[in-house]
Amino acid sequence: MAQEKKILIIEDDSTLANAIGRGLEAKGFEPVICNRAETAYQKLKLEPFRAVIIDCFLPGEKGVDCAAKIKDQNLTDAPLFLMSGVFKDKVFIREAMARTGSTDFFVKPFLVDEIIYLIESQNEDRSILSRPPLFRIFWQPDAETGDILKAVDMTSSCHGYELAILLGFVMQGGLPGKLTVTSPENQIVNIYFNNDEIVSVEDGSDLEKTFCRLAEEFGYLPPNFSTENLNPGEKIEQYLVRQNLISPHAAKELQLAALTAQLTYLLKDTTYTINFDITPDLPTDRGLNLIQFRELLMTWCWSHIPSPWLKAFYVRWMDQVVIKGPLYEKLVEIQEHPLFQRVPNLDKLFVSNKSLDWLLTDSNFNEHDFLAAAHYLAINRVIAYGERGVNDIVRLKSRLKKTLADFEKKNYFQILNVSNNAPESEIKKSYHELVKVFHPDKQAHDLPKEIVELTRKIFDKVQSAFNVLIKDGTKRDYLRELEQGNAQSILDAETVYESSFRMVNNNQFQSAIESLDGIRGLETKMPKVALLRMWATLKLGENKQGSINIAELVSVTDAMPMELRSDAVYLLVKGLIQNYLGNKANAASFIDKAVAAKSDFIAAQREQRVLNLEKSNTSLAKGILKADLRDVFSGLFKKKSS
Repeated sequence: MAQEKKILIIEDDSTLANAIGRGLEAKGFEPVICNRAETAYQKLKLEPFRAVIIDCFLPGEKGVDCAAKIKDQNLTDAPLFLMSGVFKDKVFIREAMARTGSTDFFVKPFLVDEIIYLIESQNEDRSILSRPPLFRIFWQPDAETGDILKAVDMTSSCHGYELAILLGFVMQGGLPGKLTVTSPENQIVNIYFNNDEIVSVEDGSDLEKTFCRLAEEFGYLPPNFSTENLNPGEKIEQYLVRQNLISPHAAKELQLAALTAQLTYLLKDTTYTINFDITPDLPTDRGLNLIQFRELLMTWCWSHIPSPWLKAFYVRWMDQVVIKGPLYEKLVEIQEHPLFQRVPNLDKLFVSNKSLDWLLTDSNFNEHDFLAAAHYLAINRVIAYGERGVNDIVRLKSRLKKTLADFEKKNYFQILNVSNNAPESEIKKSYHELVKVFHPDKQAHDLPKEIVELTRKIFDKVQSAFNVLIKDGTKRDYLRELEQGNAQSILDAETVYESSFRMVNNNQFQSAIESLDGIRGLETKMPKVALLRMWATLKLGENKQGSINIAELVSVTDAMPMELRSDAVYLLVKGLIQNYLGNKANAASFIDKAVAAKSDFIAAQREQRVLNLEKSNTSLAKGILKADLRDVFSGLFKKKSS
């Protein structure tokens, strides 16, 4: 089609504009040249274009403002390319791209073939090139290290859960350097990469305190340990090796556990500013290698990244066809992992040329398990995404109804899938991704009326969320309303938690699980909810071998915040997990610590007593689990009748 060949060039330098135009014509494109932003807006309203090339230093309205207006007013879904011979600073380039959602930024002089290559590489789904650079890698199975580095370099901010994607791509690309992550509270974290490893994380935390907690949790610290036992400048792991309490290998495991805890802490509902620098001045310590990182990433995708966020992240891309990625052969190596045991035969499904939605619907997988597996595989470049699949009307209607029902339960931040402190650029980025999917003008003209109406209702909710969050005043007012509602929700959840705690203590495990399921959405704010539910789950299934997904429980406990790891319930759950796995000594160690942490913890005392008696009197041990501890003690010491 003729209009698919048209390229709009917005450049006031006629010599350069004509030179770019000649280069495009040589490749069969039809350049249309404007020297001012106002003229370009009129052109965009009248006819479609394959791409738009914009100079940043235009007379009157500047090029970045022009590109932002084109994006904000949805004048085209064609990719935007910025260019400049004046503005060459890396910070300016990243901020300009973040603000405008541009596909790329070219510093003059440049070869026209560079732009032509990008334009010609887009497939029928013309929205792919206008996606954020980091996400675009999901659609580029042939992306090389240079492409990944450029995508990372162009990323100026990201959601806390998107950090898993960024870290994954840096590790996959084998990029050496320093990633600086800055929180809204201006806490700066430096993550160092070298020799295909994450070698160090500098976050300003008290690492010795972290080591101490982990060493205590692993059972490495002697009961009488004090920091006064350390030699001047000596680290805890060095002290443990010197005292022959652990091997050098165990000391390394302790260091990796601390590194893992630091990285996991960063994955949360917030927005970070990002900067990646290639630098030769890097730590050379052995750190978290690619295999170990993939294991950590699996835990993040399955049990740390909340299911609602993951669903909202993929709601934009459910129409995309799944294709083989450059590392597709790695799928065979991970199919034995417990997560992939829950979503079997993915190797066959992912070569069927079906969309994510089609695969999820037809396979009858648990939605979170499927999306967690797909997310892990996409970050590891085992799979990639292709063009939009052909929509089945029945399936599409079902998905749209589900999306609308989900949106009706969400607040505005959740609809756009951004954090409460997201800047304007992140709000716009998410909004424009949703616009591509749900804007009425983006829909096929031959869709049934019911589909059109469902899509309109979904987009109305997206638009309402955007209208409120994009303005500082209305956003502040909305946050105040949310905080008041959240405070009440947490108070209500505390009541449910206390009630459920009593149920578990009284062996009413199923009732406790059902009660806790009502507040599962608050697990990120109240991790103790997840712990209590695990406690109930372990007790409910302790006599039913195979009924508990123990790998999932291990993953969840490993991802718990460091400050919660001295909590009595956490220690009890760790003990119950070890007991379920048959590691009696480890179980006893954790449960002893739970009793020490909470002297009136009757349930932990009961488990402790059972473990002590289990070897000598199995039937008595089973009886203790079903009885009140005071009754057991009184029965044990009751005098025999003569």
